[in-house]
Amino acid sequence: MMQILDKIVPSKRKRQKLLANLSNVSSKPAVVQELTALQNEIAVGFSTKVIAVSSLRDDALASAFAKGLADTFAINGEKTLVIDANLYNPSLSDVLGQQRGEGIVKLGDNVDAVMMEKQTYPSEVYKSGAIEEIVKAHESEYAHFVILVPNLRDHKEIALLKGFMTALILVTQRNVTAKQWIYEACAYCAEAELPFAKAVVLK
Repeated sequence: MMQILDKIVPSKRKRQKLLANLSNVSSKPAVVQELTALQNEIAVGFSTKVIAVSSLRDDALASAFAKGLADTFAINGEKTLVIDANLYNPSLSDVLGQQRGEGIVKLGDNVDAVMMEKQTYPSEVYKSGAIEEIVKAHESEYAHFVILVPNLRDHKEIALLKGFMTALILVTQRNVTAKQWIYEACAYCAEAELPFAKAVVLK
């Protein structure tokens, strides 16, 4: 469990602060320290080469968390590529205030991104192996890949990616995400034999 904020603030303001803290961790040493601890914790039982990040409906929160996770790897000297592969609702570009497009976009020292477009039939893209091809094409260039996938409350396509992702993080927010949703998501991950590593509850 992570403590990103020091005090309770009104819900909308709290969420905005949370998004800002996660998407710009270079100015937040305490957040970097917590994310580094999380990375080390996951590495005990899972490979951190290809980490999938999902949420339970809050795609922007997952995007900000993925950016923060990638930035933390980069700050620790490990080059990382973030891939927004949530083809139902790609939101990394919105969080960063950038345009989506083809190819790799440099976000900072040691961290880049691929921001994919929304698709009419996401399942077909996942089945095609297009996401895996991006990883394979750049496998030697990056130490880690952080992949945004559709939220586990509404979509189950993540099962189509389980062959190459090595860990899965579920991002939720305290007092916003129903506990029952988290239990259901964990049960689905176990049933689908996904490499579920951690449910992170952000405060």
